[in-house]
Amino acid sequence: MPALKEAGYDIEYIGSVNGMEKGLIEAQKIPYHGISSGKLRRYFDWKNFTDPFRVLKGYGQAVSLMKKLKPDVVFSKGGFVSVPVVLAAKHCHVPAIIHESDITPGLANKIAIKGAKKVCCNFPETMKYLPADKAVLTGSPIRRELFSGVAENAIKLCNFPNHNKPVILIIGGSLGSKKVNEAVREILPELLKDFYVIHLYGKVEEVPQNENTPFHPYSPYAVAKQYGYWIVREYRDAYHMFACNGILFNHESERRGETFVTRKITLAANRIKQGKQDKLYLGNLSSRRDWGYAKDYVECMWLILQNEKPSDFVIATGVQHTVREFATLAFHYVGIELEWRGEGIDEKGVDKATGKVLVEVSPDFYRPTDVVNLWGDPTKAKAELGWNPNKTSFEELVKLMVVSDMKKVAADDAASRVRVNLEEYLEKGIVK
Repeated sequence: MPALKEAGYDIEYIGSVNGMEKGLIEAQKIPYHGISSGKLRRYFDWKNFTDPFRVLKGYGQAVSLMKKLKPDVVFSKGGFVSVPVVLAAKHCHVPAIIHESDITPGLANKIAIKGAKKVCCNFPETMKYLPADKAVLTGSPIRRELFSGVAENAIKLCNFPNHNKPVILIIGGSLGSKKVNEAVREILPELLKDFYVIHLYGKVEEVPQNENTPFHPYSPYAVAKQYGYWIVREYRDAYHMFACNGILFNHESERRGETFVTRKITLAANRIKQGKQDKLYLGNLSSRRDWGYAKDYVECMWLILQNEKPSDFVIATGVQHTVREFATLAFHYVGIELEWRGEGIDEKGVDKATGKVLVEVSPDFYRPTDVVNLWGDPTKAKAELGWNPNKTSFEELVKLMVVSDMKKVAADDAASRVRVNLEEYLEKGIVK
């Protein structure tokens, strides 16, 4: 897109109403036009009966946009929202170019190809699946920014200790992603002997997760919460009750239970600082969470109930951090600077000043099923409720919890001394 802008092109983007790409596009100062869209499935789903009507609605909206914007060309990368756009372009006699990234075209592109002028592809093998008069072998478009990155920044971002190993980037997509992910996990122990590995994958359906993201519960607790969500929806839709769901991401505070990882970290940091604990054991240090302050989340819940119409809202900060980042910051606020050494199960948090190992990874704290990438999209809550999801920053949140636990750990020690002194007084007969 930057190259097109430099060449003097005016760019307008058409996507789904609540598409995850909306924020990315608008950040580039590119006008974003949301249209209705529906998923095209090869399997049975009750939404198969309603989504065709969404596609038809999107087609009508796309036709209107074509007449309004009068584009010289429409470029499509595929996806379900592209189908009504490409077909609308054909209806309005606007040439459409599709880029097919996969070896075999997906269902959306198979339909959209009928309305396209040309279909570009990455692989020679793809040509046989495309109409001969439309197929063009172009390869994959690569942004110039990919050639101007700073390796040191990437090493730091990924928390790799140094440059002594080459880095492998693994990306699985479309129909082959499951096989790619399974293969990587199988050979990962061997790969890590000679390489650093960046593996882009996830158990979540999409990131960041918004109000339209499909649920995919990975624990009995999550399954129970999903029931709660749908029963609220049912009472609202069937009985016209003012019933709303708040889809809360990780809400933390000074009152968080001591078994939760955040509170476990802030307590341990203080106990280690005060000489009451030797070491902290954690699970997956690279797990990413969207941590927010519970007080701010309660404010959002109140705003939901003040809204004119009942609806469901994601309550999150829109910012992610790893468990490793949380621990680093918590120890920093007690006066200990951690340095991370090693990788995976062998990774350790070391006190820079003393060289003492204060944090270790234990497989006992790995969950049987876990979502490693939780990231909420609070766009709807910001737009409709005027809520500020970043009122309390991540740094402020960690500091609040650390300071609170600093007092608690000190008070626990004071209480212990009082008990000892009382016993002493009783033994000496001073207190009767």
